[in-house]
Amino acid sequence: MVEIAGSIYVAATAAFVLAACAVGLRLIGLHRRTGHAPEGLLGWGLLSSGGLGYGLMIFAVLSDQAAMAAGRASDAAALVCGIGWVLHNVGVLLMLRFVVIVYRPDTRWARRLAVILGVVLWSGWLVFVAHGGLYGKQTAAYWVALGVIGSFPLWSMAESYAYYLRMKRRLTIGLADPLVCNRFLLWTLASLCSLGAIWIVNAPLLVRPFVAEADLPGVTVISLLVTAVFGLGTVSMYWLTFFPPSWYRDRILAATSASRA
Repeated sequence: MVEIAGSIYVAATAAFVLAACAVGLRLIGLHRRTGHAPEGLLGWGLLSSGGLGYGLMIFAVLSDQAAMAAGRASDAAALVCGIGWVLHNVGVLLMLRFVVIVYRPDTRWARRLAVILGVVLWSGWLVFVAHGGLYGKQTAAYWVALGVIGSFPLWSMAESYAYYLRMKRRLTIGLADPLVCNRFLLWTLASLCSLGAIWIVNAPLLVRPFVAEADLPGVTVISLLVTAVFGLGTVSMYWLTFFPPSWYRDRILAATSASRA
């Protein structure tokens, strides 16, 4: 059962990585045409964190498992994992910058919070690496770095939802674009799904001290399956946000027209 859940998780992760790369590249192209900073930050952030960085980290984990099963050293997997981590962390910094300049461009506390989160992320990660984290050793520093990775989507979600509520109020009196309003909701849901995936995939590590060894495989199965659901949810929200099909746009516009009738 663990193997089946693992396969579903890998498939969902592959879909997430490909979608993050596709959306990131599309936004980078838009940035080159318009010169607007938000598109560039978000595009490079998604490509670096969710696409290349996370993709390399998962590839390294799978390679490391295969190497351990064959009794080989895992230096190559550790190197790939380290590169993936660096790309992922850079992407997180870009995403934090995106949140600041889009939602809080004139707010001092937001700029300071982004800097603090960046410093904590890199400090925790460097200590994690120094104590053999790339070779599978779990340290407290891992949770320090994960605390930033697993909290910044909450900030993005809160800001997006606040803007959605404002746009929704304006929409009722015809002062907002229904598709733009919907995009804030979709980004809120994408951030929520990302937040869920980050923490649930780490559930086996979190509950290990409190669960009998015999029960850990069951916890792992559940966490992988739920993470797969959240990962696919994130991909779906990203896709609808940036590549909404005509039927979806028509549905949003029709719903808005009906509410005003």
